[in-house]
This record gives sequence, C-alpha cells and structure tokens, in this order.
Amino acid sequence: ALVTNDHPDPNDHSHHGGPARLKIVELPGAEDQDAPVSQWFSEGNGGESRKSFHGYPAGFAQLIASPDKWSIIPMQIDTRNRDCGVTPADVGNCTDFVAGVEPRQARSGRPDLKEGSPYAGVLECPCTGRFGGDEAYYPGAGTRVNGSLCEAGGVNCVSFDSDARCSPAWTGGPETGGDLVTQRNPTCSSATYVGGLQCCGHTRILLDADQDPGDVLLKYRMKFRFWFQDYSVAADGTPSHENLDRYYFLTEAQAGEYDVPPAFRRVGDPPIVGYEEIPESTSPADLHLTPGTTCTGNCPTVDDCDCEHVITSHWLMATPSYEAEGGPGSMIYAGGHCHAPSCLSIELYSNETGTPELLCRQVSYYGGGNISHDRFDERGYVVLPPCLWGSPDEGLEPPVFLHNATQMFSKTRSNNTWVGHTGQMASWQMRGVPHEVHV
Repeated sequence: ALVTNDHPDPNDHSHHGGPARLKIVELPGAEDQDAPVSQWFSEGNGGESRKSFHGYPAGFAQLIASPDKWSIIPMQIDTRNRDCGVTPADVGNCTDFVAGVEPRQARSGRPDLKEGSPYAGVLECPCTGRFGGDEAYYPGAGTRVNGSLCEAGGVNCVSFDSDARCSPAWTGGPETGGDLVTQRNPTCSSATYVGGLQCCGHTRILLDADQDPGDVLLKYRMKFRFWFQDYSVAADGTPSHENLDRYYFLTEAQAGEYDVPPAFRRVGDPPIVGYEEIPESTSPADLHLTPGTTCTGNCPTVDDCDCEHVITSHWLMATPSYEAEGGPGSMIYAGGHCHAPSCLSIELYSNETGTPELLCRQVSYYGGGNISHDRFDERGYVVLPPCLWGSPDEGLEPPVFLHNATQMFSKTRSNNTWVGHTGQMASWQMRGVPHEVHV
C-alpha cells in the first residue's frame, strides 16, 4: 500500500533532491510472491526529453507481481508563453519557442540573454520577488531575511546551511566527499541560494510580485506506455528475468541539486550571488572566473569564448544503495541525471586500484527543433543515452562487477559561458544484480 510519510527527513535528498513524501508498506502475503509487489520507476528521466531511452538488456527487468495501482509524482514547470495562448485552439501558435515573462533574478540577472534563447528562464526555478529572491534584486521585499528564504514580507521562511546540506570536501582515501563546499556553491546555504527546488514549491508562481501570470491555467493530458514481458521459471529453476536493484548516488553530494554559476561577470552585470567579491571581467588579461570554471578562447568579449563548470564526487559503493550494509553487485544499467540547457556530460569511474577506471560516459546531445521531420526533436531539449551492460549478442560489454565499498568517482561538466544555471543535478540512477554475471 502507498501511504503518506508523516515525518519526512528534511536532510534526505534521495528522492530527486528532496525527502520521500510517500512510502510503500507491504501488506500481509507480500512475502509469498515470486516477485516484488512494488517498484519505483525513475530511471531514464535525466534527459528531460521524450527521446531518452528507457529499457534494460535482455533477461533483466524490474519485476512486479500483479500491480493494480500506479502513482505518479510529476515535476513540471509551466513555461508556456501566455502571449501564445493556452487553449487547444492555440496549439499551433509559437511553434518556434519564444520565452515569456521572466523574474529579474532569472538568467543570473542578465535579461539581454533572453532574446533567441531556446529555454524559458523559469525552467531553472529562480527565486523571485514572491519567494526567496536575493536582496540585490528585491531590496525591501522581505524575501531574504537573516539568511532565510521567505515569502514576500518576511513570512513562512526556511533556512539551511552547508553543514547539513552539502557533503564536506573529499580529502583522499576511502572517505566520501564532493566539491560543493570547496567551491562555495550557492546551493549549500539559504543565505546564498539563487534558485532550484527550494524556490520551486508546489503551485508556486515563478514570477515577480509585479508580474501578472494571467488567470488562465494551462491544461494538459499525459500518456504513459508500459511494455512488459511475462515472468516464468524453467523446469531447471532458471528464471526468465532477474530483478534489478536500484543504486542511487549524487555527484552534487548531498544537496540533490547545485548551481552552475556564470563563468564570469561581464561589464555592467550585477554581482554574482554567492560570489559578490568577483569583479567585472574587462578583457582576456583581466578575467575573473567563478570556482570550478575553466575557459578557452578570448573571454570575456569575443564569440570564441567557451567555458565549462565541473563538479566531482567520491563515494563508497553500496549495492543496493538503500540498504545499510549493501553488498557486491554487477552493474547492468547506469543513467546520469542532469538538465538542459547546460549539461554537457556526466562520467562514472570505479577506483579499486587507485587509478580511476571509466565505467560510463554520457555525452549530451540537444534537439535541433526540426519537428516537421521528428516531432520529438524539441529544440534545446537534452538527450542522455544511458550505459548498458549485458550479452555480446546485443552488442553490449559484459556487466561490471563491483565489490562492496568500491571507491567510486563521478564528474559532471556543464556549460556556463555567458550565464549561470540553477537547480542543476548530477545524480546517478543505476540498476544491477547482487552477484557476478557471466555472459
């Protein structure tokens, strides 16, 4: 049965950056089933695109015994430009995307970058003049009070700090740790928070108080397709499918999200929240970069300027990740979760010998907008093909066996040449079996 979790842990970020609001309770008789009585489908959503692959190699599956309920927890943001209309009769309007109204804090406070952009600034959950907006953009609004994020007028505030939200820096050896604290990432503290899940609450309007969202709601329908195969057991006891356990770890340890700050502050740009000490960059000889950023070309003024932001994380593999003790396991599926419009790649390594061994590299490719040829080729949407291991008959490499407590390493690259991005993620949604697989 699916029941409400009455006491969610505010420091739990394992459910797409937040605590579990619902939990599964097994009813009497569940232990008599040949397969699990519940499953959690989350893999393959990291591309934020309908073209992302959802599937497993032959002989592996998420087994479930005779399900009769399906519960969905959508994470969706209404980015429809209201000038284009929101009724069924308006579907054909604005087939070439044009961003609508955006709050002042969107796009790092650089509204000149909105023109021609393939995405809406509200897509990245910016804090606003209604909730959590920084004092630099909303003086006197009461949305940032004593380091807390608040509704306008200083009410219904929330606060958090880096000790509770972000993992400490990795110091070598078998310890776990990441880059967010070292880089002073603004997501770690409510005092510097710019945008993301904390400012993207349910039904929250991602516009400033003086911006009218209109009174017409966007209505939509959702369609899901499930492909299944019957489970069977051969006469010799061999099952037709093995159930895949879920492994889940965060490169953005343990905040569940992070900021990709703009690479630098251009002349005339407002200060970068969280990095106010960084001055304007006036020439290639006078270039001041945010932590985690590297650039090539003649930044900050020439078109050949190209910058990227990198975070890394180290952790000890426990399989499955939701069990305290864990155990050894073979990796069958690995899907990195990161967002448009900035995600470039996400890489996963094992480090049993002290020399990292690449297990999976996912490189983003973006839709070009040729919807007359392919209606799913949505401009600016990112697709992240996952890594699969299985039989050579399917053209796959053999499954990777990982001992319990294997040292793991993850690296995520994001573009931040001209603008920053909030609410970015870099988690690993993985599946495997608790034994060595021979193919």
